[in-house]
Amino acid sequence: MQKIKCLKDEYTYYGLEKCLAPDETPEMAEGFFLTSFKAKELNLAMNVFLRCLENKGDKPFLRFQNDKSSRFNSNWIKIYIDGKIDNYENKTIVFSKSELNNLKKWIHQNQEAITKHYYQEYDSADVCKKIKALKT
Repeated sequence: MQKIKCLKDEYTYYGLEKCLAPDETPEMAEGFFLTSFKAKELNLAMNVFLRCLENKGDKPFLRFQNDKSSRFNSNWIKIYIDGKIDNYENKTIVFSKSELNNLKKWIHQNQEAITKHYYQEYDSADVCKKIKALKT
């Protein structure tokens, strides 16, 4: 497997560049393929983005915003449904172990809805109805 170092590499590796318009960046396209949730909605410390486009051969994953801003941006870290973080850009993660553990608990709690959205069995409206905030 080639080393993925950025979102563009991920798009190339999985053959997703065909989804890009001539003047579109992977970050622009990725924003279209993500359903976003504010941290407050989920009872988490970070904004979360659920993926609705399967990477063929890759396990389901989502992205979380790697800063404390309430505004959405493309400062993302990839995390798989099993809780494994894929920080291929080697960003310094700003969240504590406790905050990341809460994210992993939330993923486990919502695993079915996240997975169905990833495989396009749920659209954004469906997944918004099914996703629950972290139980505290």
